[in-house]
Amino acid sequence: MSTESPDHQLNLPPKPERPAPEECCGGGCVPCVYDYYYDAMAKWQATVDKLRAEAKAS
Repeated sequence: MSTESPDHQLNLPPKPERPAPEECCGGGCVPCVYDYYYDAMAKWQATVDKLRAEAKAS
């Protein structure tokens, strides 16, 4: 019996790294480094959800 978690067995993509505080100037840039991060997180979560659903269906 495997001791690996189901997510580990799915070979999920790495989670996007949150920007360090010093990467944001606080000047209200559009887009801000956090905008890129939140976009990457949304895409990552959609990919993870899809992989989990496919694994559950099989």
